[in-house]
Amino acid sequence: MRSDTVRACAAAALLVLIVACASGPTRGEQVSTRAEALRAAATDVSPDPEQRSALLGSIDAMEAALQRGLVTADRLNRDFVDASADPSAERSALQATAEEIAANRRASLRDMMTARLALRRGMTPEQWRAFARKLPAFDGEAR
Repeated sequence: MRSDTVRACAAAALLVLIVACASGPTRGEQVSTRAEALRAAATDVSPDPEQRSALLGSIDAMEAALQRGLVTADRLNRDFVDASADPSAERSALQATAEEIAANRRASLRDMMTARLALRRGMTPEQWRAFARKLPAFDGEAR
């Protein structure tokens, strides 16, 4: 009886999450929107075509790393939810999936931060300040 209650609660929570996610932009769409803002800002602050190309390449690498991480995380999270819904699931199997989720997160963030560092190193300090001022704040408000 208790496992039925847990499953019902998990199903209800999953339904709420699905409805909440379906009503707004997906995380992938949010990453793409933010990358477009980065591209526009980089284009504005870099008059040199060669430098601009390198900056845009770094932004593309940042976006790709985050998108890859999101796709993999979604798959791993579904696997984890499916496995944890099984009352006969072994704790070690769940732990292995949780560790894979954490490793994916670390790899995605490492790749994104490597690309961000390349972006930062590709600009002068003045360009970096101008670049940062052109970006919207994370809450969407203008600076």
